[in-house]
Amino acid sequence: MKTTVNVYDLNKQKRVGIFPITSLKKKYDQWRAEGYSVCVDRDGDVCIDNEDDYDNGKYYEEQILD
Repeated sequence: MKTTVNVYDLNKQKRVGIFPITSLKKKYDQWRAEGYSVCVDRDGDVCIDNEDDYDNGKYYEEQILD
């Protein structure tokens, strides 16, 4: 199982960085407060986007199970 994930900003089309999974809930709350939706792609990486709201308010652990 992964312990870190890549995070990509879809609007800027660039990688934001690598984050430990344990820090993602706090980062998700921060990104959502900034107007981003946060989703997990099929590779288990995180994508943030401020144009589409398709994360359904779920954190990483919940999205990865879907």
